[in-house]
Amino acid sequence: MGAGWMAACLAAMALTGCHGVPAAPEPAPSGAVVEGSATFYEKLMMPAGSVLTVELVDLDGGQAYARSEFPSLPGPPYAFALRYDPGRVPPGRRLGVHASLRTPEGERMFATAAPVPVEAGRAGTAPFRMLRTP
Repeated sequence: MGAGWMAACLAAMALTGCHGVPAAPEPAPSGAVVEGSATFYEKLMMPAGSVLTVELVDLDGGQAYARSEFPSLPGPPYAFALRYDPGRVPPGRRLGVHASLRTPEGERMFATAAPVPVEAGRAGTAPFRMLRTP
């Protein structure tokens, strides 16, 4: 296999690259998303590695439909996007978001006093305040 063969292979690869098959489109994300922004008003910074936990809950029955943890977030406000399966939520249910912020050691420092009502399928973010826990 000489230099001529190598040059021919490189030329063929270059031509194929120019006229290659287009990449398949990425699949659309399934489910729905609740976007929000959690904050607290105390003048302190959480330690690195703190974790924000966000749950989508039924305001009438308390059942959780989705839960996600967001580690190592920068200082407040803490933006999040919580994905959930709308097929798991019975029609007509009132939904809310509950959030808590824990240190890397697991100590809960801040939390919502009660779930914050959100509308399923509504665009935009739901801003809310977390309170210092005892």
